[in-house]
Amino acid sequence: MSQIVAMANLYDDLCHSRFGSSARTPYAAVSHMFRALKAKFNPDLLALFVKLVGIYPPGTVVQLSDDAFGMVLSNNSQHLLKPNVMIYDSVVPREQAPIIELKDSKLEISKVLRPQSLPQSIFDYLNPRTSFSYFFDAEK
Repeated sequence: MSQIVAMANLYDDLCHSRFGSSARTPYAAVSHMFRALKAKFNPDLLALFVKLVGIYPPGTVVQLSDDAFGMVLSNNSQHLLKPNVMIYDSVVPREQAPIIELKDSKLEISKVLRPQSLPQSIFDYLNPRTSFSYFFDAEK
């Protein structure tokens, strides 16, 4: 149990600026944990963590293979590279923004972006937040 708490705590620390360090995006935090810190964790628990949080965790801002911008809303534990993404569309009001399930689409994530690198209009539309809530289904 303590390993799970340590992993979640580290992820949270990486995503939030503390002690003068710069915060990472959720995607960068998961990548760092898997690449640089995987020896510190039980590999089965780390794999489970990545499956639950996702390779592209909710809140990750992405550019798709058709050059559209979007933000990951939820992951798909059966298709980790195919999360559900809210798409920026300048002609559609934000409240009606299209949400696509990449598993049902030919689109792919081509790039992960830092929210600060977005043009202001896209940033305002996608509205990436500094914190995101997670819900885990106990039946999976």
